[in-house]
Amino acid sequence: MDERKEVAVAAALIIKDGRALLTRRGYGKFAGKWELPGGKLEAGESAAQACSREIAEELNLHLTKLTPLFDFHYAYPDFNLSMQVFKATLPPGQKPALKVHDALAYVSAAHLAQFDWLEADHAIIPQLQQALKEYAGA
Repeated sequence: MDERKEVAVAAALIIKDGRALLTRRGYGKFAGKWELPGGKLEAGESAAQACSREIAEELNLHLTKLTPLFDFHYAYPDFNLSMQVFKATLPPGQKPALKVHDALAYVSAAHLAQFDWLEADHAIIPQLQQALKEYAGA
């Protein structure tokens, strides 16, 4: 039986002009690694609620519509991650403000793999590329 801690998170593929918004961790064990914006679910919170809350807290963005993209599970050495990924567009007139991250970037599908991602996020690059291509073709 797996004794590792279970961690549930929600993240958003936030799209602006056909590019994904990425954030770089500025703290902790994973400092310097790139990721999708989002964070951990709190007790009684849905994944969509957690995603909206975390992005508001960390980037001062107030997303109005989150569309489910996919669920993903990843086993880190010391915990199991369960991630729900949503798609959102950057609301008009809103600009992200860095509060806990030290950098952000808007990245095309072709350039996603060039970043130093968190392990779990790196594993979903193909799905993110596909979602960005579908958005561009819509």
